[in-house]
Amino acid sequence: MFLKRLEIRGFKSFADKTELEFPQGITAVVGPNGSGKSNISDAVRWVLGEQSAKSLRGQKMEDIIFAGSDSRKPINFAEVTLVLDNEQQALPIDYSEVAVTRKVYRSGESEYLLNNQTCRLKDIHELFMDTGLGKEAYSIIGQGRIEEVLSSKSEERRGIFEEAAGIVKFKSRKREAEKKLEETELNLVRVHDVMMELEDQIEPLKEASEKAEKFLQLRAELKQLDIALHAHQIEVFDQEWKQFTKEKEILEEQLSSISISSQSREAECTQLKWNLSKCEQLLDQYQSTYTDISTQLEKTIGDKKVLIERKQNIDTNIQQFTSESEQLQFSYDIKLQQIQENEAYIAQTKQQYKQKKSELELQLHVLKNQENDVISKDALLEKMKSDIIDNLQKQATNRNESKYAEQANEKIRVKVEQLQQQSRHLKQQIEELNKQQKSFQEQLHNVTASMATAKEQYSKQKSTLETAQAAYQVSLDEYQQNVQLFHRKKDRQKLLNEMENEYAGYFQGTKEILQTKDRDKALQRDIKGAVVDLIKVPQPYETAIETALGNALQHIVVSDEVTAQKCIQLLKSKARGRATFLPLTIIKGTQRTYPECHGLDGFVGYAAELISYDSMFQGIIHNLLGNVMITKDIKAATEIAKKIGFKCRVVTLDGDYINPGGAMTGGAQQKGTSSLMSRKNEITQLQTELSDLKIRLTEAELENNSKKTHIENQQRELATLLNQIDELRHQEIGFHAEAQKLTQEIQHRTENLSICMEENQLHQADVITNENKIAEIDQLLSQLIQEHQTLELDLQQHQKKLMVELSQKETMSTSITELRIDLAKFEEQLNTLQDNHKRNQEELQELFIRKSKIANSHSDLVHQFGTIDTEMDRLDQMTEHLLREKTRLEQMIQDERVGRKRLQDHVNELEATIANLLEQSKAYDKQIHQLDLKANRCDVELNNALRQLEEEYEISYEKAKKDYPLQEELSVMKPKIKGLKDKIHALGEVNTGAIEEYQRVYERYHFLKYQKEDLQEAINKIYDVIQEMNVEMERRFIESFKLIKDNFSDVFQKMFGGGRASLQLSDPSNILNTGIEIFAEPPGKKLQHLSLLSGGERALTAIALLFAILRVSPVPFCILDEVEAALDEANVSRFANYLRKFSEHTQFIVVTHRKGTMEAADILYGVTMEGSGVSKMISVKLEDAVKMNLTGEQVEAS
Repeated sequence: MFLKRLEIRGFKSFADKTELEFPQGITAVVGPNGSGKSNISDAVRWVLGEQSAKSLRGQKMEDIIFAGSDSRKPINFAEVTLVLDNEQQALPIDYSEVAVTRKVYRSGESEYLLNNQTCRLKDIHELFMDTGLGKEAYSIIGQGRIEEVLSSKSEERRGIFEEAAGIVKFKSRKREAEKKLEETELNLVRVHDVMMELEDQIEPLKEASEKAEKFLQLRAELKQLDIALHAHQIEVFDQEWKQFTKEKEILEEQLSSISISSQSREAECTQLKWNLSKCEQLLDQYQSTYTDISTQLEKTIGDKKVLIERKQNIDTNIQQFTSESEQLQFSYDIKLQQIQENEAYIAQTKQQYKQKKSELELQLHVLKNQENDVISKDALLEKMKSDIIDNLQKQATNRNESKYAEQANEKIRVKVEQLQQQSRHLKQQIEELNKQQKSFQEQLHNVTASMATAKEQYSKQKSTLETAQAAYQVSLDEYQQNVQLFHRKKDRQKLLNEMENEYAGYFQGTKEILQTKDRDKALQRDIKGAVVDLIKVPQPYETAIETALGNALQHIVVSDEVTAQKCIQLLKSKARGRATFLPLTIIKGTQRTYPECHGLDGFVGYAAELISYDSMFQGIIHNLLGNVMITKDIKAATEIAKKIGFKCRVVTLDGDYINPGGAMTGGAQQKGTSSLMSRKNEITQLQTELSDLKIRLTEAELENNSKKTHIENQQRELATLLNQIDELRHQEIGFHAEAQKLTQEIQHRTENLSICMEENQLHQADVITNENKIAEIDQLLSQLIQEHQTLELDLQQHQKKLMVELSQKETMSTSITELRIDLAKFEEQLNTLQDNHKRNQEELQELFIRKSKIANSHSDLVHQFGTIDTEMDRLDQMTEHLLREKTRLEQMIQDERVGRKRLQDHVNELEATIANLLEQSKAYDKQIHQLDLKANRCDVELNNALRQLEEEYEISYEKAKKDYPLQEELSVMKPKIKGLKDKIHALGEVNTGAIEEYQRVYERYHFLKYQKEDLQEAINKIYDVIQEMNVEMERRFIESFKLIKDNFSDVFQKMFGGGRASLQLSDPSNILNTGIEIFAEPPGKKLQHLSLLSGGERALTAIALLFAILRVSPVPFCILDEVEAALDEANVSRFANYLRKFSEHTQFIVVTHRKGTMEAADILYGVTMEGSGVSKMISVKLEDAVKMNLTGEQVEAS
């Protein structure tokens, strides 16, 4: 993969559309300051997803759009497209070429495109993850990026190492997994809280469900007896009704004879009317058939006309196709003749082309031989020039050696005098150095003592600091725990508020009414709310009051009975359960009928007096709790209940209670997070606790800041002591080094004194040797001068011969060029002929296809012509048949009209006879009516009893008589029915919906239980995935870090010509978060941190780090923006050499001002800015430029 092309339009100073082609190798972008060079690297960073306008040297993203100039209008959008070669599928996308586009408009809208398909920024990031590419990757090193990498914190510096190690995608997936883990844990907490709420509801709902089942059992027993009683009453009424009916039947028999006579005539009359009706129907049928035949006859005649016209059209088309076929055949023959002629001409042209080509190859062979001769003669000429230069160099060398020998003798004489003076001076220096050595030994002893004192003080200060840090950490941990507690309580408050708003835990009917009230403002005035919402109960009395009220907590208080009726009707219409309503206009409080109990042992108070509520609800509260008192425990409740004669309900603080009459209920209650009543108190309590926690957190934060400041002060003091110790250590090392240095100096000067004496003797011998050497050199010089004259003469003769051969070669080159032009003309002519030949063949094929189509169409039309004749014969036969059928139907219609007249006359006679018989039957009807009245009275009573069965029990009489027989005497059944009704009344308010609600809550609780297990399993799996990713990231990071570290050391030594460098982990125990420290030791300096290096050394170190990373993890392309600006010329050359070496595997685009970098480039792009403020591009391929330059030099030489 490599960068093929960059397209810029409207981005910063590139107002016009600009395309930059990038071949493999090194591309240098040059130009004056302010011309827009760096805008190219900014464009690449921007298209790869850079979101910070400041990183692009702007204030806001709109600043990157061309803003116009004095002569150019602003542009409304900026667009950059990056085109990458993906033949090797380095990117995970099924395209051989990948184009990434980013657009931004002045309106603020922006879009990303991948191969012209709209995509997300996330898709771009994921595409380039772990490829070394991206807006923050090490593939783009812009202005200031070098300093940023070197100066940033060690933790922030690890980003480029992560990219090189290929763990960026893992980190992205890990963040997603951690986010999912956090969401899953939050869901687990919510599920747990809802389960605790449901646990608190299950027990009360279970009790209400059991009460409802008891109610249904009593109601079923009452139904058994009541239905049996109603069935017996219905049987009695039925017998009385039958008696009256029997008397009525006797009269009806007498009326029946008259009715029979009347009915026989009516039957006859009816039969005649039916026959008359059939006659009418038959007549209508004949008429309808007659109309259908007439219509069909007209259609047949019309179809025949259409066929005649279609036959004429087909005949015309056949004639046209015949004519067109003849014309096509003529065109086909002409085109075939053209093709044959063209083929002959092509063959002739090819023969001429081969002749010219052979002639060209022959001349090229001759030219090659001439070039070889010129090259060999030119080489011989160069050798002759080289021999002359060697001769001149030898003359100069000998003259210099003679001169140097004379000068050496003079220097030796001076040197002897100097050596004698130097010997005297060395003796004096040795005495002075002995004195200085003694002084340094004393200073070294004093510094060693001071450093021991400073180390002791540092140890004490460090111990104090560690104690303060431990205390600060404890305080910080406590602060974090309080922060977590604050968030847990905040989440708990949010959950409870949501449950309160959703009316969680309320019965279905109650919830529906309260939710309707919230939605309908008109109902809010009349519906006051549930009882639990209208009272405030102190926490110690919650259990007792909740037990005392029971399901009444969810009774709804309304303004009047009309509102209660509306609400009941609403629940019925929606089938949303049942609810109990307490109208303020009806419910009144009850007065206590038992003695005063204040002062009794274990007595807490009267329930209605222990809670607070609005005065308008006093009647409701006293109705519900007026006869309820609260005691400390069940023992006190028993004693007090006995004293008041078990006349009221006594409830303990633990929820045990004694009912009127003495029934006792108690035991262990399941504890949940909150009930309906305690939930409201918990919300208020949480608000108070959150406020207190917030204050405590603020105070703790201030205290921690104070401790932190104190620790920082101690750290600064410790650092000061450490600096003192370092300074004393440096002084100790310095004094020790100076003492050693003095010892070495004394030894060195002693040795020098001995050497001076030896050199004096050697110089005397050198003078004699030099004089002999001068005589030999003079003799050799005369021989070299004579040889030089001979070489000059040979060179002039050889140059003349070479000029003649060069002229012949130029003539041959001109002839070859003319032949190549002729050959190109023949080739172009041949291509044109072949294209025409191909086009004629295609046209011939098209003519053949058209001929075939016309022949097929002609055959189809002939076939259709015959089919039409057959169809016309069929239509003639059908027309004749329809005319015969029409005549027959006209006769049948006339016959039916005569029969209809005869039937009508007979019907009129029968109707007159029937009228006389009806007058006789009226007298009997009057008597029968009297008996009907008596029977109806019995029937009304019977129907009332039946209606009661249907309305109250939804059962028919037959089923009641069958399934509910009378098993006891009426005198026993009626008291028993009354007793059952009293028991049902004694149960009080019963919520039959509690059975369904209990089942619903129970099922939901177990569903949430399974969901909780699933969530816990999901959390464990996510933990495992995160751990696996951590292991893999640590492995990859360590392997990559070791390779980069080794390569960094190697590259650093080569870039600096020596020295050493190292990478170290700031926290090796925490690989995933450790920072990376860089240490460098340029030649001649000690190992030190980057901040102590010079600007050039820092830049060269960063460049060495970049090349080390590229060795380990090569990137497809790398953009370097003036990274070598701080280097000197020698280091720029080293940088350029490394750039050329790495360009074999990585494509480089370098923005530069340096000549050495430009010389290493394959292509130069020049950026200029005209007066309009718009950047323009010009390019030069250096290989072509070098060839042009060499050609020019050869022409000048010739």
